[in-house]
Amino acid sequence: MTREWLSTSEVAAQLGRGRDYVLGLLELGSFEGAYRTPGGHWKIPAEAVPAFLDRMRKRVIRRRKVSSTSAIAAATGKTPGST
Repeated sequence: MTREWLSTSEVAAQLGRGRDYVLGLLELGSFEGAYRTPGGHWKIPAEAVPAFLDRMRKRVIRRRKVSSTSAIAAATGKTPGST
């Protein structure tokens, strides 16, 4: 099976963000398997984009759970699980 590669502009379009945002993510190593060509262009595996989005969704869900727990503790003065 042939692997499909995307450019930074294509990934930016999929994410609805600017190319500079994608470049920053690439510098952080956010897309597994991405590499820089000898000419300095980035190539991102197509399957790395949905994997990145899944990780981001999980982080948001985790943060919401923590925020909800913190809100309950602030409102009641108790931590969840305490009596």
